[in-house]
Amino acid sequence: MKKIVAFSLLLAGSHYASASEVHAESDAKAGEGFGGLSGMMVGAAAGGPVGALAGAMAGMFTGENVQDVTGISATDNKDVLASKLSEKKALDERFANLERGSRNALN
Repeated sequence: MKKIVAFSLLLAGSHYASASEVHAESDAKAGEGFGGLSGMMVGAAAGGPVGALAGAMAGMFTGENVQDVTGISATDNKDVLASKLSEKKALDERFANLERGSRNALN
């Protein structure tokens, strides 16, 4: 029995070890993931297991299309987050300077 399990694992893993080509990393479809997850939750609440499957499929399709229409990509999201983070740091520093100034004015 152990030999059969070991052979099965070896056979299943051989496909990954002998990959003939490597594909470039594609743009992540965040809309598809979030749409599928939210569609699954709504579908499960409305129709049970069958509703979860139908909702997930509809949500993935809708989320992917919304992301394509708006032109949002994963790299755009990273750039936006980086700019928001730098804005937040600047505002935090400005607030700290105002707080120090008000403390000095009170003393």
